[in-house]
Amino acid sequence: MLKAIIFDFDYTLSDRSFSIYNGFRSIVLKYFSDLDPMHQEAVIQRMLYLDEEGTISRDHIIDFIASKYDIDKNALKEDFKDLSLKMAKDTALDEDALIVLDYLRNNTDYKLAILTNGIIESQRLKIKTVGIESYFEKIVVSIESGYNKPDKRAFEYVAKELGVTPCECLFVGDVMFNDLLGAYDAGMKYLLLNNHRKHYYASFIPKIEHLRELIDYLRRTDL
Repeated sequence: MLKAIIFDFDYTLSDRSFSIYNGFRSIVLKYFSDLDPMHQEAVIQRMLYLDEEGTISRDHIIDFIASKYDIDKNALKEDFKDLSLKMAKDTALDEDALIVLDYLRNNTDYKLAILTNGIIESQRLKIKTVGIESYFEKIVVSIESGYNKPDKRAFEYVAKELGVTPCECLFVGDVMFNDLLGAYDAGMKYLLLNNHRKHYYASFIPKIEHLRELIDYLRRTDL
């Protein structure tokens, strides 16, 4: 029996697109002021491509930019060091987030939680910025558990904090190898939010394309 729903944050409850674009744009404007807007935009888009939706370290972006454009690597590192905190002020919710969270709070008895990878200070600031803390019994930045997604122990930690077993949880996230694989290994139910990017996945992966579809999924699926 389903007792809890655990959400990823970036690109699941939030739309990270605007904040990361502005963060990278600020760096490009600093180092590439001599380029015309079209070429500046090309550098920004290359950085976004290399960022892989924030799933890996940005060190390779620094290495690439410093090498390709002959920019001081240490100076770039300083600009990237606090980028996540600077981006937090531009955090925006997914357009369906409040609809779904209000529905879950007002029409179900599910316990709700967030499990997100990232830097503790910046992730918590982003969540505070969008004002959704009151919806959740637990908000966990993965490293606070001692592990990062997809390590199943991070998922098990949140379930224990909620007072439920992993098999009583549904994890909703947008990244197969971080979110779904970790939930699967922990024995949780899982649902992929294939938003914005429309990747192809095997037919056995349960998935929705818009967060609001979670409501109908819960109504029609025996969990």
